[in-house]
Amino acid sequence: MATVASHPTCVPRGGARASLRRTATTRGLRARVSARRSRVAVVPRASEVDDALQFGTAITDYVPSPMDTSALQSQGVVLLTVGVMTAYWWYVLVPGARVNLAVNKRTGKLRDYLVELKGDDSRKLERFFYQKWLPQGGPGARDL
Repeated sequence: MATVASHPTCVPRGGARASLRRTATTRGLRARVSARRSRVAVVPRASEVDDALQFGTAITDYVPSPMDTSALQSQGVVLLTVGVMTAYWWYVLVPGARVNLAVNKRTGKLRDYLVELKGDDSRKLERFFYQKWLPQGGPGARDL
């Protein structure tokens, strides 16, 4: 067993004597722990044959397999397709829909609906939903 003092670049605090004391203490502790372990009842482990019967195959060490690059390529194609579609939606479709909505609020059917809704006090739920679009005064109030 290698001690800290046997390594050429490591010098423990207190010099070589501290290293000897630490090693002796560690040996004694390990001896006491191993004596305790020997007193503990050991449950017999099932054999590999029993494991094979229980799990269907013999238990072997895990050996990692190399990654299949075709799976990475297909995942990259899907990710790229979703990214392109999202960018098109965000930079082309959304601004176009906002322009159409703004025009419809100024001159279309939505304007007529908002004017009608503004004058009708019986439709409180609809007014609640469109409260941001119903002007309370200010620069946009003259349009409605």
